[in-house]
Amino acid sequence: MPELRYQEYAPRAELKDLLHSVWTLRYPAETPTQFLVVPSGCAELVVNVGYPVEQLVGGERRRQHPISYVAEIDRPFHIGIAGDASLLGVRIRPHAAAAFTYPALFTHETYGEYCLPPNLVAFIHRHVIGAPVGAR
Repeated sequence: MPELRYQEYAPRAELKDLLHSVWTLRYPAETPTQFLVVPSGCAELVVNVGYPVEQLVGGERRRQHPISYVAEIDRPFHIGIAGDASLLGVRIRPHAAAAFTYPALFTHETYGEYCLPPNLVAFIHRHVIGAPVGAR
């Protein structure tokens, strides 16, 4: 059985007031799996550079965007992975979330890149995903 690898890192010193942590998740396999995501008290910016991931909420499957903003969650949910997954996440401190997106986003929802500033989306596409906006 392939191993799901999760690692968490402290942010750079100058970002500690805004960011709680940076994390990576790697599941190098074609065997489907799912795992539980629990509330952290923070919003998250998640970039997927691997196989699409699905959020499983109340029996409903929602495919996550390659760049997702996950508002602060108030209950656990499952993520389904059907293939080779590679995620990069930035856990944003609650008081700093408005610096990354629009402040009126609902709790426990996942939003696509449309809710993020265009220059941040372009930066992520160029430097993390390695493809221009719309090319994926």
